[in-house]
Parts: sequence; structure tokens; C-alpha cells
Amino acid sequence: MNTVQSQFDTFSIEIETISPLHIGGDSVLSSVGEFITTTNKIRYLNTKEISNYLDENKLLDTYSDEIIQSAEGFDTLKALESLGLKIDNYITKELDFAPNSINVLHNNVLQIFIEAKEHKYIPGSSVKGMIKTALIYHYLKQNKHILKKIEDEMLDIDIVKKDFNYKLIQIWEKYEKQIFEIKEFNFLRFSDSEHIKNEYLQVEQLKRQHIQSVDTEGLDWLAETVRPNTLIPLRMQILPQFGDNQSVLNSRNITDIFSLVNDYSLTMIDFEIILLNSSSYAGKKDLISKLIAIRDEITQSQNDYAICRLGKGKTVYFNTILALLSSKIQKRLIEKLFKTEEGSTLFPATRVLTVKEDMLGWIRIRETEPRFNLTIEKGENKENIEHPALEIIPPQNHIAELINQETELNVTVNSQKTVTFILNQDIYENVQLVNPFKKPLRIGEVISVIVWQINKIGKINQVKFE
Repeated sequence: MNTVQSQFDTFSIEIETISPLHIGGDSVLSSVGEFITTTNKIRYLNTKEISNYLDENKLLDTYSDEIIQSAEGFDTLKALESLGLKIDNYITKELDFAPNSINVLHNNVLQIFIEAKEHKYIPGSSVKGMIKTALIYHYLKQNKHILKKIEDEMLDIDIVKKDFNYKLIQIWEKYEKQIFEIKEFNFLRFSDSEHIKNEYLQVEQLKRQHIQSVDTEGLDWLAETVRPNTLIPLRMQILPQFGDNQSVLNSRNITDIFSLVNDYSLTMIDFEIILLNSSSYAGKKDLISKLIAIRDEITQSQNDYAICRLGKGKTVYFNTILALLSSKIQKRLIEKLFKTEEGSTLFPATRVLTVKEDMLGWIRIRETEPRFNLTIEKGENKENIEHPALEIIPPQNHIAELINQETELNVTVNSQKTVTFILNQDIYENVQLVNPFKKPLRIGEVISVIVWQINKIGKINQVKFE
């Protein structure tokens, strides 16, 4: 009997923050009633209980009038205490301000780090997206004839037409399918990270800094960030079934992936240094010095780990292959897709920095433990699992409202009849799988299902694969 072996490789990896990291969620809080600040802390308010207090004491109108009359000068703490409310009884949590934050009392917006059930985490999709960008960049860098075809088709788009964006997306999707075979990138998976404890968080004051000859700086705001030098574990899983275009993922050597990520980061760093050198920003020497230090560390790392950027604060160059395109194509895309200031000679003309002039989102990724694998030997309609002790990564699902026979979930196959998944940080193990057409499934495979049965306490008993 002829057999084909496939193997899931699961890596325990660790993210270490080099600079403050912010990955935005959907929540933004206002200093008008949702948080208060001191010189070194931010205090989160229980808005529901405060509203109940004001309502019960018939003070809601008085409080609302105070907000309207005070406009930008509204002081939440002063206003609530003047109405007899003892603020310490309405604090849900506190976070530290980053050292040396300035003018913190005038901020009125706080961006919340992505969370599920109030637990902060790093989405595996963010890490996977960064890896994917680096892989595509590497492939096109090595295959200039494909890159030339992409550029030629971009030049053929009528820039006057309203459907420029649509046609651009069509071109990119076509070539991405050539670089990654259909659904091929599903063979690379990242778990969401473990919960990030509050002790590893701090609030940074951020600003949008012009790097050209502009007299005024953008408004500043507050954001929850992971502190520098924080270690955050997660898992990566590879099923080496990629085509020749991405054979590096079949090597089962995480150093090969780190090498491509580092190569991408080095290119972006050099590109950023060129842009900053051309700017008139007074603080550019400090930023360039920090970038050079990161570049030196990468070149000396021997690819034992990767250094890259995640989250907020990156320019479009750090998120795309834009720097790989010709200057003619870059100019065309920038003019059409991005609003540039009149007379602007550099793009982008601003950078998101902390008030201490630090960049955001620089991290290290390293392997922390020896990998473990699952070998699947495929023969005549059967699979023999040689290493069933594999810890299969359950996919994360974040659902605001669970609707029976409608809500879609991503799950991992445990057997032909059971699946495992995480829903809003709750782990569901060995949930019954309804597979009406008896489609054969691979152990460890991630599939999409529909919630099929929910019990009286709101837990999922069955899911259906269609």
C-alpha cells in the first residue's frame, strides 16, 4: 500500500516587546465620564453604577448641563464629587501612565487594547498577517518577472475612473492566488496569545508627529499598551503542504521563517532611515539611532529569532510591499489611495510616536521549547495517527451574540465526530460534530462550522459542518 506522510509541526513561541505595543480593538473611552487621570495613573470608571447613582438622586440633568457648559474644559472628577459621589467607590481598575508622560490631564480619548471579556491578548491573525507580508515580499523580490507583471497591470488602470481601488484589489488577489495556492495559507496557524495581565500594561500618551517643515503637530491621545520587555507566549502550527512558491514553510525549520522576516524588517528599516534623513524633523537623529540599533541587532542575531513590528504606529510601508515597487508605481498609488498634503515631498508625512519620541510596535519572536509533531500516514481511506499526544491549537472565536443555527465558528477537528475551539476565551473540547454528508476530515484541520445546538445555560453542544 502506498502511503503519504504529512506532519503538523507545533512551535511554542514567545513575543518580547521592544517598544510599547498597541493593537487596537473596537473600544475608545472618553475622559468625559469614562475615566479620570492623575499624574501617574489612569482610573477607569464604572459608568453604569455612576449613571444609577445620578438617576436615583435626580442629578442626571445637572450633570449633563455641566458637561455642555464646560465644553472642552470639563473635569469629570470635580463634577462628580461636587454632586456628592465618592469616586473611589466607582473605580473598576487602574493602570500606570508610562514614565514622563506630559500634559496627561487634557487628553479626552483613550484607545483600548484589543480584548475579549476584558482580557487583553495579541491576536494570532496579527502575527500571521505580518509573516504573510514578509513571505510575499520575499517571493516577489526573488521573482522580478512576476513583480513586473503586477506593476504593468497597475499602470494600465485608468486613474480617473472611480473603480481604481476595485481594479487594484482584483489585480492583487489574482497574483496572491498564484503566490499562495487556494486556501494554502490555512496550513500556517497562530493561536491568540495568553491573557496579558494588567501589570504588563501601561497607558502611553501618543502623538502624530510631522517630519516635514510643518509648524504644528497633530493632536495627541492616550492608548493602552503592553510595556517594553514583556514576554507573551503563543503557539504556531505548520502543516508542510505548501507549493514550491512557499517551500520555506515546508522546511520545518523556524529559523528559515525568522530569516525572511528579518530580511523584510532590514529592508523596511533602511527605507525608513532614507525617509527620515530627507526630513526636517528635529528628532530624526534619535529615531535613526534607534533604528540602526535594531538593524544591528537583527544582523547579529543569526536568525535565532526575528524582529518585526506589530500593531499601531507602523507606516503603510511596514504593512505592505509598497517599498518593493518602482518609484513610478509608488507615486501613482500614493496619489490615488492616500491623501497627501499640498506641497508634500515625503510620504507619509507623519509618524505616530510616544511623547518620549519612542516608536511603537517593535517586537522579538523566538522559539521557546522544542516542537512536537503529529504524523498522519494516509493510505486506502484511513489515517494512522502515530503521535496522538499532539496539543492541537484550538482556534479563537470572538462573538458578540451567539445565534443558534446561524453563528459561524472556526474549529479544530479532533476526530471525525468531535471538534475543539475557543469562544470568547472559553475553551470547548470534544464538542459533537454533525457531518451530514460524511465528508472525510483530517485530524488537526481547521474548518468552519455553524452552531447547531445550544443548551439551556447558553453552552454549545453541537456544531454542524456543511
